[in-house]
Amino acid sequence: MIQQEKVRKNRKPLITKSFFEYQRFPLWKDDKKITSVAIASIILLISAWIFIAKFFNELPPEIPLYFVKIGNGALAEKKDLYFLPLGFAFFTFLNLYLAHYLYRKEKLLSNILIYICLFLNIMLILIIFKLSYITGLIF
Repeated sequence: MIQQEKVRKNRKPLITKSFFEYQRFPLWKDDKKITSVAIASIILLISAWIFIAKFFNELPPEIPLYFVKIGNGALAEKKDLYFLPLGFAFFTFLNLYLAHYLYRKEKLLSNILIYICLFLNIMLILIIFKLSYITGLIF
């Protein structure tokens, strides 16, 4: 038993690096432009959630959420408005994850994914402003 403990003490540990050394986010230190685009994308997403939460009580009971349909089918309950930023958040974080995963191998594809995140969140803000304009919240 004592012999086994001495052998174990002399072995190198199985994990030589700490957990945080493996979890580095390469976009933070290598490319500040892409990092700022990713941060802007997340800020736009958060601002969309804040805008919806702030003006939720002032919305009418039914809002024109489906622009393709004509008539009563185009209206949705105002609680369905939360699904819009939820879907955009899913695609944003999926793109950010894929960009993080592919950054060291395919920088161009990673950059494209980050800019798609920004484009999606700009579209989300424009859709929310259009809905608030149609319902009479702003302007």
